[in-house]
Amino acid sequence: GDGAIYQVDPQDGLIEGIVSLLAGGFGIGQPLPAGYDVYNVPYAYRDRYVDSDEHLYRYNDGNIYQVDPTTRLVQA
Repeated sequence: GDGAIYQVDPQDGLIEGIVSLLAGGFGIGQPLPAGYDVYNVPYAYRDRYVDSDEHLYRYNDGNIYQVDPTTRLVQA
């Protein structure tokens, strides 16, 4: 909600972490912005887009991006 993903403790309901979602898309060849390291692919797509040694996947603004884990450049 509100442009972020919140990590909430299921027992007490307190927010433990926040990941800001960036507005706008990324272009192929662009570096992934600093601080965008958290795997945030929506649950419905996590079985298809799994981080590996070859690719990272990140979600932003309705899109899933494939990222090179070494260069951190958007590949697709």
